[in-house]
Amino acid sequence: MGKDHWGYEMYTCPKCDAPVIEGQHYCQECGHKLFGKSVFAKRLMMLRAKSGESQADIARETGVSIPAVNRWENGNRAARSDSIVALCKHFNVSADWLLGLSDEM
Repeated sequence: MGKDHWGYEMYTCPKCDAPVIEGQHYCQECGHKLFGKSVFAKRLMMLRAKSGESQADIARETGVSIPAVNRWENGNRAARSDSIVALCKHFNVSADWLLGLSDEM
């Protein structure tokens, strides 16, 4: 679609064809989620499934609410740095791996 007047790449929403600016996570017209889950969300879900823990267990471990863990796993919210540290310690993985900056756990 080209670039806007500030130089950002312009796209169209696949659901409603409204213009969307690079970096937007949701279409402002219809609310459609534009991008898939983050590496963080996918890896957190995998770790939790592997450990057999519930979202409530992870919430207790990190000191956040169950809805916060749910939002992390759905890719709707980023975790704060202190929560990332707690997750890494709990699952014994590196922050670089959890955030998708490295393939080494």
